[in-house]
Amino acid sequence: NSADKLKKEKSFIRRNYVIFWIALGIYVLATILSASAIFANLRLWSDETFFPAIGVILAVIGTLAVIGMQFMLKSFVDDIQAGAHNKGGSDGAMMALKGIVGACGIAAGVWLSLGGAGAVVEYVAKKETATNVDLVSVDSISNYYDQRRAEYQRAQSAYPGTKWKGNITAPALKQSAKINDILANVESERAATIAAAEAKNQAAMDEYYAKTSNDKARAKGWMGIAEALIALSIILIGIFDDGVKREAKVHLQKAEETFR
Repeated sequence: NSADKLKKEKSFIRRNYVIFWIALGIYVLATILSASAIFANLRLWSDETFFPAIGVILAVIGTLAVIGMQFMLKSFVDDIQAGAHNKGGSDGAMMALKGIVGACGIAAGVWLSLGGAGAVVEYVAKKETATNVDLVSVDSISNYYDQRRAEYQRAQSAYPGTKWKGNITAPALKQSAKINDILANVESERAATIAAAEAKNQAAMDEYYAKTSNDKARAKGWMGIAEALIALSIILIGIFDDGVKREAKVHLQKAEETFR
């Protein structure tokens, strides 16, 4: 047991393989989350410019390009551990290029995934507005008052026919004037009711917009965390990979010495 413990303490792989699998799992999950947001962002943008089928193809290509650029960080980490920066020449140039591409991939991922998260939240919020916000129907209110107005107008239309010796009777004129007052009150009531409904609707929409804004901020926050985890997990994977190669090299040298 003590020998196994000592062997484990000396073995880089046995000390860190759990961390490697955790980092790999985080990378896969964070990349799926990020890629979904990047794809959505590119899809919404491309749909405004191209045919839907072309938009999907461009969104897929763009998403894969960003993921590939991000993973270039692993090669950058490999080159650092291999001392490429000390060798200079093509080794140093390639290392610098990989670092630049990887950094650009992370920057593009942050920009596109945060934008995509916000765009998706806003898109869903707009699409589900009628379901999520209980708005008062202004048209229904107007139709109700139109019906009331029509009823009074039908009653009023009978008075011009109430005549005595060819003239509209005084009671008929008086009743018609009363209906004019009623109609004016109906219009005033209509305006007040519609104004109150519009104010209520605006308050509900303002509350919904505020909630949508908070949801967008949270979604962008999660995307920012995902992008940070992608960068960190790629670096950890690169470090572990280099450690595996070094340990394998040591074991190979020992094996060669044994069989000499």
